[in-house]
Amino acid sequence: DTPEPSEKVTERPSSSPVVLTDAPASASPTDQATMSPTLQPVTLSPVTQSPTGIEPLRDQIGGCNIYAQCERCIGGCRDGTECEEGLSCFLRRGFEAVPGCEGPGERAQAYCYDPLYGGLSEESLLAVREWECDKKDRCGKCEGQCSQDEDCEKDLVCYRRFGLELVPGCASQGVLATSYCFDPDDYVAPV
Repeated sequence: DTPEPSEKVTERPSSSPVVLTDAPASASPTDQATMSPTLQPVTLSPVTQSPTGIEPLRDQIGGCNIYAQCERCIGGCRDGTECEEGLSCFLRRGFEAVPGCEGPGERAQAYCYDPLYGGLSEESLLAVREWECDKKDRCGKCEGQCSQDEDCEKDLVCYRRFGLELVPGCASQGVLATSYCFDPDDYVAPV
């Protein structure tokens, strides 16, 4: 019966992670199994993350601007013109989660993000019509401005917003306090 080695992962400053494992049990001259008191370091190869992977939120010193546009998950933008092409500026009041990014970031800091992250398409971008939706002229998925469920096409419901809350199954933050029609099948309950 050989005990399983245990693993410990440690981070060294400005270096790749190191995995430390207990040395395997060995037979001593007395035929008693003993664990070696030393740890054997194993260096992991750095892993490059794909452009569609989740990135940590980071802040850019001096913020973003139209001449120094920020990359995805970089903070300091005021609007989408300060983010790289294809990205938008995700405005926050507190520590709201930024799609495709992880970590709390700075309180109320806006971050550049990909509004199509997670497989959303151009068709799912929030759109506001020039006129309000109503029972006679219903809004489709990701269209606003609805006031009640009856303003939306069949099987869609009105997602009422008071700020810039994300609309399930739709891309971008849309217009402040505008309600949009969405498919309730796209809603995932928080855990």
